[in-house]
Amino acid sequence: MAYPNLAAELTRNDITQEQAAKSINKTPETFSRWMTGKNGIPLNIAFELRDRLFPDMSVDYLFADEPKTV
Repeated sequence: MAYPNLAAELTRNDITQEQAAKSINKTPETFSRWMTGKNGIPLNIAFELRDRLFPDMSVDYLFADEPKTV
């Protein structure tokens, strides 16, 4: 998993990858490639995703490649 903190927050908030993808007008397949690390998530998309789903969290936390605590 490329972004363990993002995955954990999606789970904690009962948000599916499909719902997250739709929130930023991306396909579930694209989102899945980001989450598995097959493709890196573009910086502007990382900020958009944070702004729409987790505005109180930092991009550094959400998109860290190692699990971190808030």
